[in-house]
Amino acid sequence: MGIYRCNKCGHLAEHAWQPNMTEVACLKCQAPNKVYDTLFFVQKLLERYFAVNRELRALKAQEQEMPEDSGQTPQQQEQEQNNLLVGVNLAATDVLATEEQHEPLKQWFIKQNIVPAFDFSAVDMSGYFDEAASEIGGKYHITKDILGRIGWAYRNNHTGINLDIGKMAQKDAQLINNMCRQFYSHTLFAKYFIRSRKKLSG
Repeated sequence: MGIYRCNKCGHLAEHAWQPNMTEVACLKCQAPNKVYDTLFFVQKLLERYFAVNRELRALKAQEQEMPEDSGQTPQQQEQEQNNLLVGVNLAATDVLATEEQHEPLKQWFIKQNIVPAFDFSAVDMSGYFDEAASEIGGKYHITKDILGRIGWAYRNNHTGINLDIGKMAQKDAQLINNMCRQFYSHTLFAKYFIRSRKKLSG
């Protein structure tokens, strides 16, 4: 016996399976789907589950190691103190238009056998995405959890995240709600909706 999960509607069903069989139509929406051997399907599902579980345990352990007073490690605090961009209006400065700032990019291109030529006068930090990054960074004490979730979702090929804002302070929840709404209205987020009064999805 085999199993398939429809990529279009999410319907999960059993189906007779044999090696190298053609795709079958979903019982609900008729979209074509590949049928997998049940053991193979469960094995892949368990691999993914255990990988997510390991990452979750590592993140929890990392969170517990952080000092409670600031939420930052001493190394992070030192990096923030030495950060030239703290308090800088990126839209009105050319601090990033230097060869030193572009060196990591240059090295990456060289590893790809590409010789880059940068036009430092073309560096422009006044676009909407830069403003959004500044907005997120300015409220990092509130947005760091969300950024971590977005990063995790991206690394694991997930298309969205759910936020339970019911556990946040009302002021922080409102700030997150407004920020998500703003980013959605400016197409930074592809989707944004409120599932209930306490949960956001995007």
